[in-house]
Amino acid sequence: MINLFYKTVLIHQVLKKTENFTNTFPDIYVAKNNTYSSLINLNKVAVSYHERFIVKNISWEIKPKEFWQLIGPNGSGKSTILKLITGDNPKCFLQDMTFFGMKKGSGDSVWDIKIY
Repeated sequence: MINLFYKTVLIHQVLKKTENFTNTFPDIYVAKNNTYSSLINLNKVAVSYHERFIVKNISWEIKPKEFWQLIGPNGSGKSTILKLITGDNPKCFLQDMTFFGMKKGSGDSVWDIKIY
C-alpha cells in the first residue's frame, strides 16, 4: 500500500512538471557577422621572469582567413605567447595587444568580444 502511494505521488509530480512544457522551439540563432581587419595583434610583446626574457619584442598580427603554425624548440616561448593570447598568463595585462578590434585591458571580458 505504501509503495503504491509513493508511485502515485511520483507520477503526479512528473505530470505536474510537464504541464509547462511547450511544443515550440526557439527562433534560429543568427550569428553576428562582424568583420575585422585584424583578429589578433601583438605589438612588441615581452615577458620576463626576474631578469630572464621568455619572449622579447614580439609583434604578430593574425588576419581573418589566415592559418598559422607556431613552432620552435622547447623553451622558446610558444606556450607563453599562446597563454598571453588566451589570458592565462597574468602578464598579458601589461602588454599592447588587440583582439577582434578591442584593446586588451580595456575593461571588457572575453565574453564581450567572443565571436559566435
